[in-house]
Amino acid sequence: MKAKLILAIFSFLTLAFTQARADAEFFLRISDEGRYTVSIDDQTITVSRGRFRFFDLPAGRQRIAILRNNMQVFEDWIDLRNDSRTVAEFMPRRGIRTLSVYPLYINGRYCGPDWDQGYANNGPGWPNGNPDRPNGNTWPDRDRPGNGSYPPNTNTAAMSRFEFEQLKSRVNRESFDERKFELLRNVLPGRPLSSAQLSDLLRQFSFDKYRLETAKVAWESVTDRPNYYIVFDTFSFESSKRDLKQFINWR
Repeated sequence: MKAKLILAIFSFLTLAFTQARADAEFFLRISDEGRYTVSIDDQTITVSRGRFRFFDLPAGRQRIAILRNNMQVFEDWIDLRNDSRTVAEFMPRRGIRTLSVYPLYINGRYCGPDWDQGYANNGPGWPNGNPDRPNGNTWPDRDRPGNGSYPPNTNTAAMSRFEFEQLKSRVNRESFDERKFELLRNVLPGRPLSSAQLSDLLRQFSFDKYRLETAKVAWESVTDRPNYYIVFDTFSFESSKRDLKQFINWR
């Protein structure tokens, strides 16, 4: 009797553990340039080519963190289905968008580790096996981040005070304007910031040349463009202000 009870408990615990660690996969595409690091559960992947493949993840609600050039740009929860692969994409100003979820096994056959393999022969969710064009789930060009023809996304929150102070501290550790600019050129694209935050960063430079180039790099990331006039006050020369105005008018 005792042996049967022990066996029953062991079977229950084994089943519970198996369910807790049920297989799930998560494929993420990042089109934005830069060296990204993505962490889910106890797995971390760093690449610069924009495609991340996670295998053997526990099903259920999992925390995901994304870093760009060693600075965190995103953190949230994702829901992973048992025995399924979730394919998604990340855009800095929009977050993560799920493109498709499909079973890992179709007719008893594993869909394979390749990005496109699960969609061969017009598989679920993709026309002609192409993961770049999901059925009925694309953004119009005018809504794509980086397209100067669309209005500013004033609902996007700027980076937190803590995050901004971290960035500003990193900038101040560089002695020369050129090094400061190189740092910000790699960090600012896709990082939402306010006009006041951008103005503060520009004041860390000694010369208008680098203020101007940094302002151009950060233009698409500014969240409150009606307040952008304060950015012009950071320049020493009228020629720099005219150059920036011309740049904005061309966007």
